[in-house]
Amino acid sequence: MPTRISKETRAAIERAWPDILTRFADGQSLKAICSEYPFGRDAVLAFRRGDAALTEEFEQARRDSADALLDEIIETISSPDGDRSRAAHDRNRINALIWLAEKRDPDRYSQRMRADINVTKVDLNRIIDEANQRLITYQQARTIEGEIVDALPVTKG
Repeated sequence: MPTRISKETRAAIERAWPDILTRFADGQSLKAICSEYPFGRDAVLAFRRGDAALTEEFEQARRDSADALLDEIIETISSPDGDRSRAAHDRNRINALIWLAEKRDPDRYSQRMRADINVTKVDLNRIIDEANQRLITYQQARTIEGEIVDALPVTKG
């Protein structure tokens, strides 16, 4: 895979970039797209490799292509073709398209469960020290100062 591409190739890819992204998002293979241009798949990958914005555009097109593949699966399933000899072919085609959709957008189309676990370290020492300090304060004997007042009236008699 080339890591450097010529200025002419870079310019050709820049001109074709919107078409490449559109066709890739529509489910076409990068190899098939590049066969119509004077550059290959490796040159396109090298072109986008150094630029974060281009890489994100390409990755978004890759994820979008999974939706296009799903549309193709639906079309294959919905076709009114009653030919039983094509049933095995269609089944294999659908399985291949499902596999490809899983690879192009595993977050949405993967069959396996995915668990994202975020562990945050919490320092409880400060919280425990503050709670202990409050407890000590409440446990100390309390002295209430003030004037003593009889609660009941004194009767003489």
